[in-house]
Amino acid sequence: MKFNRRTNTVILWVISIGLLLGMIITFTPTLGRLGGRGGGASHGAVELEVNGQPVYEDTVARQRQNPLYSAVPDGPVATDLQLLLTDTLVQNAVLAQASAKVHVGNGEVTKAVDDFRKSRGVAGRKNDQAYLNLIGNAGFTDATFREYVRESLRQSKWEGQLTKDVTVSDAEVQTWYDTHATSYQTDPQILAREIVVDDATQALELQKQAVGGADFAALASKYSKDLADRGGALGAAKGETAPKPVGKPALPTAVATAAFGLKGPGITDVVSAAGQYYIVKVEKYLPAETQPFDKVKDQVKADALKAKQSGVVEQKIDDLVNAAKVTVPQGSSLTYDNPVVAKVGDTSVTAAQLDRAVYTNPQIQQALSPQSATLVTQFFKPAVLGQIIDTYVAAAGAADLKLDLVGTRQMIAQAALNYVARDAKVTQDAMKTYYDSNKSTFTIPAEAEATRIDFQQKAQADAFRKALLAGQALDAAAKADSGTVKDLGTVQPGDLSAELDTALFRTDAFTALPSSKQEMSDVLVLTQPAPTTANGSSTATGSTTSNTGGDAGTSAQPKTIDTYVVLVAVRTPERTRTFAEVQDQVRAAVLANQQQQLRTDWLDKVRKQVKVDNLLAQVEKQQQQAQPSANGSSSGSSSSTSTGSGSAPASSAPSSSGSGGTGSSSSGSSSTSGSSTGGN
Repeated sequence: MKFNRRTNTVILWVISIGLLLGMIITFTPTLGRLGGRGGGASHGAVELEVNGQPVYEDTVARQRQNPLYSAVPDGPVATDLQLLLTDTLVQNAVLAQASAKVHVGNGEVTKAVDDFRKSRGVAGRKNDQAYLNLIGNAGFTDATFREYVRESLRQSKWEGQLTKDVTVSDAEVQTWYDTHATSYQTDPQILAREIVVDDATQALELQKQAVGGADFAALASKYSKDLADRGGALGAAKGETAPKPVGKPALPTAVATAAFGLKGPGITDVVSAAGQYYIVKVEKYLPAETQPFDKVKDQVKADALKAKQSGVVEQKIDDLVNAAKVTVPQGSSLTYDNPVVAKVGDTSVTAAQLDRAVYTNPQIQQALSPQSATLVTQFFKPAVLGQIIDTYVAAAGAADLKLDLVGTRQMIAQAALNYVARDAKVTQDAMKTYYDSNKSTFTIPAEAEATRIDFQQKAQADAFRKALLAGQALDAAAKADSGTVKDLGTVQPGDLSAELDTALFRTDAFTALPSSKQEMSDVLVLTQPAPTTANGSSTATGSTTSNTGGDAGTSAQPKTIDTYVVLVAVRTPERTRTFAEVQDQVRAAVLANQQQQLRTDWLDKVRKQVKVDNLLAQVEKQQQQAQPSANGSSSGSSSSTSTGSGSAPASSAPSSSGSGGTGSSSSGSSSTSGSSTGGN
């Protein structure tokens, strides 16, 4: 997990109905009536009991409608997804039970539903059917949807009751700032000029002139559709011509990405945005700077308080889930085999926790399929468990730092990692060494704006070249000599066939054209199979060759035809940006490396003091050994009972009660692990 901005820093549990309802049609869209509410034959059989209260078949069926649970129909990933399904039902039931005594009035439910309908564009009686279709796609009727909204509001109020008396001390606020200082940085800015035109060809020509050394301000004054009276100076007031510092919002998104991506002085490529074409010359890059504590103290205090509240909620949910008694009745379609897959000190990580971190990851969800299942189990799952273990190790080591840390386990772990990396130093020698070792990173590849002209006869190609050298226009010269013109656009090495690629980027066999930046290649001869008729005879009319070797009477080998090609291009050679151009980028990279090394060294030190057992391979082996017997029987053939967040594998220690937190929220989702060794 990387904290670059305050909005990315504070991982909040979902406590507002707006955010909570926004999740309805995403990961947990079909919670419906939770365990312990309602009952009766119309809800189907009891599939699960949580602390003695039933979760019925209709609730399970609605939850199963989430496409995630059926993304992989069999194998280890399918088993993981079914455990995640059951664990989500357990967490929902536990939270429903915990908040059962919180009162939510009918008016509150009606307002929340109305707000939801407005946000989805289905407000008002005329949109009743559209509303019913929308929630119906998620497995709801109006009644069950209102019941879900009531439960969501109830849990939101319950969380509010848990945290209403939470406060933060001055020491906790200061520590939050010290360990998240980069979250309170100003945005990066640039001093820059722009040229904006309506024509792509004109933009390319102006960009080439600017790169070639032409006065950018003069070009902007003459040609730009925007800020021409200011020499294209961004941020300049009317009557001024010197640029002022501006942030990304001063430019269209794509243009800002290109300009700020330079990380220093330079000229962007032509960027298309909103029907116009932009070229930006960055004169100076102003990196983000950390604001002093006194300036952001109020915001820091608010963030620290939210973090502390999140920690209180996480701990309460952990305690409830760990203490829950879960029973899977005989005949149920569910199972709840939730072994411990890792232990860090006295804290356990269960299979359900790991599955939640893996399969709620948006990137993994997007790629999840039967074809990717092996990759998930062999690569992503062990990697995510490693990240979770690192988080637990860092959280365990945080206690020895004697800091006033607040927040969830992951927040505390990240804060500790930020703290131990605070003394990272960047020297000029280290920057030079990094630059010299990574010059390819700062190399702008060669490119060419190229046109290909094909001829059937070499004499035609030769005549075309003479015409161009005499100053004739390309299209007219090509037409006069029966040439076929093809605009190749902007190409880089590897974009074209080997022959053309070699000619453009690996030879100097080009002749400059008069009064132009374009160059013309020698005549290239490309040999290819001649077109054939339906009966297999050649239709070639140009210069051909043939192979007639072999015994008399055998058919001739296919004929080939030679095409004579001339390339006309503006070629820009490969260029490595100088150290001065990229020193801010180099400094950031070196600092990140230094910080990462300090974090790694500290984690290694903590590992020597905290016993770590990674049991994933052992658990998977046991599950594989048990698979044949499981395949021969119904998954719900007998009643089973589980207390706490999971059960340990036979050869490992039992799950630690109250310490193997699930990190779940009131919506049934959990905070994913992230990389605990990520950047500050």
